[in-house]
Amino acid sequence: MSGKNSLRRYLNDHRVKDVLSKKPFQDGFSLIELVVVIAVLAILSAVAIPNFLSVQKDGKVAAAKNTLATIVKECVTSDLRGTGTSFVSAQAAVGKLNGYTLKQHATVGDSCFGATASSDSGDKQYSYSISYNTADGKTVKTCTGTLADYVAGCFTNSTLATVQTAGVAGSW
Repeated sequence: MSGKNSLRRYLNDHRVKDVLSKKPFQDGFSLIELVVVIAVLAILSAVAIPNFLSVQKDGKVAAAKNTLATIVKECVTSDLRGTGTSFVSAQAAVGKLNGYTLKQHATVGDSCFGATASSDSGDKQYSYSISYNTADGKTVKTCTGTLADYVAGCFTNSTLATVQTAGVAGSW
């Protein structure tokens, strides 16, 4: 008889009842919980992806502007050394730039004292230019864009406070 009482006490224990009352594979997430998680992830990705693309665009612009400045610095150094200032001799102008094409600036003749980087994307055209005046040592940096989109890294004035919109030249 003591065996039956022990079994009854064991089966009447609330912890044992909880374990025995659960069906197999009852643990987990409900369909509603999964749908809510997927919806939250979709909203987060909808916000994050445009920001990520903007960061990529800004990175390409920064690389283009840095390369332009490097071309002019290299040209000034080459001029001081007397080793020539032709655009083709500027090592910074050699090679490919991701998303931009480098060209000699039209206003500087055959020298490397000016360069232009134009975007390769077909629908959104951006252009960044730099030119160095050997007479007075001033550098002029301009930028333009053709569509109604912000021109990355292009500002309306030298304070670099107001972002330039497309269609109007600015400074960088």
